Amino acid sequence: MGDKNGSRKRRKDDGSTKPRKRFVWPDQLHQDFIAAVFDVGLKSASPFIVHQMFQNDASASASGGGSATVEQVKGHLQRFRLHRLYQRDEALSSSSAAGGA
Repeated sequence: MGDKNGSRKRRKDDGSTKPRKRFVWPDQLHQDFIAAVFDVGLKSASPFIVHQMFQNDASASASGGGSATVEQVKGHLQRFRLHRLYQRDEALSSSSAAGGA
């Protein structure tokens, strides 16, 4: 997947490499992602299941940005879970700070 330096490059059949283009999540696809995650459940959501929900959802293909790969869904799910964890910790720390004052 990556070379020794950690940069992500796609290997072609002829052995040459080409840098991957960064996938930008369109707003509609992100909303579909969030809906799919909460339909399955945040703790039990797997990238494959969420990706299958995109394949079955007609609005995901009509969002203009195309569909995401399982690998892209995996990374987005990791970041989404970390973001939710960060939000929860921030809310708990701000409520405990307000309650102690």
